Amino acid sequence: MLANIFATDLLNRFYHSASILELTAGLPQVRNISYVLMFEQTLESHHGLPSNKDIEKRQVAQEIISKNGTADNLFEVFYLMPNGDMYMLEPYSIQETLKENNYAFRDYFQKVIQNNQTYLGNAIITTTSSGLREAVIATPVYSLEDNITIAGVWAGGIDFGKINRQLQSLDLINENKRVVFVDGNGEKIADSDPYRSNTFESFNQLISFRNAANGETGTTFESLKADNGSTKTIISYYPVNAFHNTWVVFVMKET
Repeated sequence: MLANIFATDLLNRFYHSASILELTAGLPQVRNISYVLMFEQTLESHHGLPSNKDIEKRQVAQEIISKNGTADNLFEVFYLMPNGDMYMLEPYSIQETLKENNYAFRDYFQKVIQNNQTYLGNAIITTTSSGLREAVIATPVYSLEDNITIAGVWAGGIDFGKINRQLQSLDLINENKRVVFVDGNGEKIADSDPYRSNTFESFNQLISFRNAANGETGTTFESLKADNGSTKTIISYYPVNAFHNTWVVFVMKET
């Protein structure tokens, strides 16, 4: 089943990204927050630490992005304090444009703090000036003092643009097929149709989405909204269960 192939590929991306974040979250230079006093003084002015502070942690983040960003679509890596305050973000050019300093309201932060486990967040609008849509994989960072207390949250942002371009390079539109990835809320993450990829869509009312969210795989025959009304569509669906969240892959064909 084509949906299974895409779901497996997406799952592998998530696990690879999460493994890198979990591994680096255990490094001393990530766990060390010796600049916390300076951070408290620069949070409002710099949305975290200045670019020339905690260089060791920033270098780890930069290496994750440069070595794994292309494969895993991670375009940013950041560290949040236990209360949700932004400690640092790479690339620093993105940190400079943040419009918020505290991210305790984000689902990925709340789940990591509540459960002490890695979590895959749902689609969000970034608080940068660009207002990009992204999803975040986040993992706990434990204190150097006791290895039990959560000292922060180490996280990476997934760039939907790269996933869109990779899907669209398959040119499925010429086969009258459309592949769509949606998050746990049913919101579109990526679309193989270049004419629809920039359009927000929610699929949470589809029977196929509800079935996949319950862990089922299969095929349905449903009506999808179109410019001229609705179209009858064959939808194959497959769940992507990763880090306490379930995303869904759809393979669609209009009849």
